[in-house]
Amino acid sequence: MQSHKSNPAVPLVLLGLGVIWGSAFIFMKVLVDEISPAQIVAARLALGALVVVGVTAFRGRLGVLTPGIIVPGALLVVVDNVIPNTLVAWSETRIDSGMASVLMSSMPLFTTIFAMILLREGASGIRVAGLVIGFCGVMIVSDGDVLSLQSNNGIGMLAVVAASSSHAAGAIYTKKLLARFDALGLTAMKLTTGAAITAPFVLITRGAGAYTAMSFEAVVCLLLLGVLATGVAYAVYIWVVGAAGVVQASMVTYIVPVAGLLLAWAILGEPMGVSTIAGGAVIVAGVATVMFGPLVRIPGLPLRAPTAEQQEASA
Repeated sequence: MQSHKSNPAVPLVLLGLGVIWGSAFIFMKVLVDEISPAQIVAARLALGALVVVGVTAFRGRLGVLTPGIIVPGALLVVVDNVIPNTLVAWSETRIDSGMASVLMSSMPLFTTIFAMILLREGASGIRVAGLVIGFCGVMIVSDGDVLSLQSNNGIGMLAVVAASSSHAAGAIYTKKLLARFDALGLTAMKLTTGAAITAPFVLITRGAGAYTAMSFEAVVCLLLLGVLATGVAYAVYIWVVGAAGVVQASMVTYIVPVAGLLLAWAILGEPMGVSTIAGGAVIVAGVATVMFGPLVRIPGLPLRAPTAEQQEASA
């Protein structure tokens, strides 16, 4: 098994990625006041595609963009980008961006559930406990409103949770596709096809003219969301996975909600309620339990054979 000894730059890069992806929620909060969620997603994917395709060309790997990757890339982008990004952008017309970033951190919980069902991964007691803890955190963040369809807040929160589960399904599908396709090529193709799929929705919402009517602040946010938080961040994340392995790269999961909450408070003046902070901490604890609980050796209990990813985490 290949050992991923951490590159000294990886922790700093992960911190930067967490801040960038956490700031994406702020960018969307600004943008929903000026353009529709569909227009946000379409422009985000198009700008991100330009960056990733450019990186692919720079590395001389355009040859990986074969016809056979088009359909899988299109299916992946719908599940992993179009649906969840649209839901999150729409949710921010109803809830704070900081709360959206915290609720989105529940994604690894859904990934674990889907992995246990679809990939038949083991459902140990520790992992189940982690899932319960994590979803208790979601309830704490939402004060129970996530179960209510009678309030704008509740619907907005439920939209983020649905987006989180869609991202999780995308992660499972990505894992299967990476056995057949190059990671950078798959990312380039999914963003490109995503831009093509969402382009018609620009015309049927507020029209392409809405982009020209945007304020300078919104234009900057859109560029940062598409170029930095989508294109550059995806390309860098692929590098981190290659340099440190998927388990260490997943540590960004813990940084994003903290960064999103703090940035929303500092830049947008959004309140940091006790329930949001406490619930976020409980979600993170649940995610950590799910991801690393099976690695903990409890005296007196038989040691389960770790999975390949868990072996990588301890390498």
